[in-house]
Amino acid sequence: MTWGTLAADAAKTVLPFAATALTGLIAKGWQYLIHLERDLKVTNDAQANALIQQGLDWATTEAKTVVEDAVNMVNQTLVNDAKAKGTWDANMAVQAFQSALTAAETNLSAQAKAVLAQQYPNLAQYLGLLIDAFVPLAPTKTTAKATAAATSPAAS
Repeated sequence: MTWGTLAADAAKTVLPFAATALTGLIAKGWQYLIHLERDLKVTNDAQANALIQQGLDWATTEAKTVVEDAVNMVNQTLVNDAKAKGTWDANMAVQAFQSALTAAETNLSAQAKAVLAQQYPNLAQYLGLLIDAFVPLAPTKTTAKATAAATSPAAS
């Protein structure tokens, strides 16, 4: 037996195993790269989603504050005066709503508008829903008088 035949016999025996092992390693490496890429995408998406959510939380908080201020302002000026004069009716309610909506749209920052517009394409409708939510919470002259009477020293 010569070195040439010995090498040829060894190659016949070892090469199929080596080829199978090499193919398996390449397949495993490919699967690892796919897994790694998928994990990186999920991580990046999660981080991006967290940033988007933080921006939306900030813009929503600003919108709530602006709407609450607008509702309170309209309540103190238009609503209380109309109720005191006995002129409060459905038309006045629409006017009060429009005044609060205009004030909220005017006072909402451009950045908050931009963030909210991505989530709520109809920003006026979203602000209108917030106005409807804040109207029952707005102080009226009667609740203000009751609160003042309850906290005054003469009441105790």
